[in-house]
Amino acid sequence: MLDKFWKKSAVFVGMVFCLFLATGVRAETVSLATESGKVELTFLEKGVVKVELIAPGIDSGFETGLTVPGILNPVAARNDTLSREINSLGLKVKYSLDPLRLSFVNASGQELLEMDQVITAKNGGSYSISFKKEPGDKYFGLGEPFPGYGGNRLALTPLQLDRNGKKQMIWNDHLPPSELGLPFFFSPRGYGLLIDNAFKAEFDFSRSNSFSYTAGGGPLRFYVFTDPSMYKILDAYSQLTGRPPMPPAWVTGYMQSRYGYKGEKDFRWLMDNFRSRNL
Repeated sequence: MLDKFWKKSAVFVGMVFCLFLATGVRAETVSLATESGKVELTFLEKGVVKVELIAPGIDSGFETGLTVPGILNPVAARNDTLSREINSLGLKVKYSLDPLRLSFVNASGQELLEMDQVITAKNGGSYSISFKKEPGDKYFGLGEPFPGYGGNRLALTPLQLDRNGKKQMIWNDHLPPSELGLPFFFSPRGYGLLIDNAFKAEFDFSRSNSFSYTAGGGPLRFYVFTDPSMYKILDAYSQLTGRPPMPPAWVTGYMQSRYGYKGEKDFRWLMDNFRSRNL
């Protein structure tokens, strides 16, 4: 009797173990041990995936302040270690470990974005990551750079919204004419990409088969936003990075400005006129 009991128990345990391997592990954050280091993928609501590489030479502990911690709720994901696929609410991430590759696939089976190479710690914490390009891809965003980047910043050249075929530095030096660079762009393919790093960096879309992001330091951390609607992607992006509070009504009122006043009498005359007109 005992022999039969132990045999049946062993068969049952084996079936449970096989089922465990086949169905994978469910968690909000999936950790992968790769040749490049440990990769953590955290799945969030609104089709957002946070990816971070923890490796020697990478300043993973640096908090950039570009995102609001905990503003997007985490969701469960299932890691199928046999097929090397992570599934969460219709979003799928396929991966390979050696070399490290991550492919983001939507619910229709369309590949949205593939990270195909990571080069870390080139000099003092600098790194480069590259992503595959497909024919016809377009990239919109990266802030408000001037079209004369890399040459005469005052050159009167047309501003092209599509960054494909170009290089764009992300570094706000506040020199006139002031630029506003943001490490975020949107692709009509159905995804957005935010690099959560405040170090001086450059996006390079000039190559035909891939585009890259190279930074002089900081964390190797990025967010992938997935949705067919650009508006929903921007909604998730604005929520993650923080929305400004509603300004008070007085900020939309009349603003008076001049280069100077002749004296106190001139100034008081102006203020009396403002008050008499309820301004």
